[in-house]
Amino acid sequence: MGKQTNRIEKRVTTIELDEPAIRAAYLAGDAPSTIASRAPDKAHYAAIIGFIAMHRDVWLRERLKLRRMPNDKKIVVERCIYEDEMGRSRFMKISLPRVSMHIAAMQEAQQ
Repeated sequence: MGKQTNRIEKRVTTIELDEPAIRAAYLAGDAPSTIASRAPDKAHYAAIIGFIAMHRDVWLRERLKLRRMPNDKKIVVERCIYEDEMGRSRFMKISLPRVSMHIAAMQEAQQ
């Protein structure tokens, strides 16, 4: 007797997504709906929207860590300038000279 499958298993399809391309587009500033609109059909559209929603926080944290990489001549930090009533935040990069006072303050804040 062959393997039995139920009706749901017959309807489920596997969708292959190009994660690096989706991630790059999202981090470049494209809206999830814009990225998903390039999909060939509605099933791909929904999968891409869900994929972005599930991974965007991790992607943004990783990007923020990369921005904090040390530089020989300056320190660049990103600070939230304001947040509006819709929950959107405006971040600004602040460049500080690489002096011992700033380095000590950052090390103290990390502890």
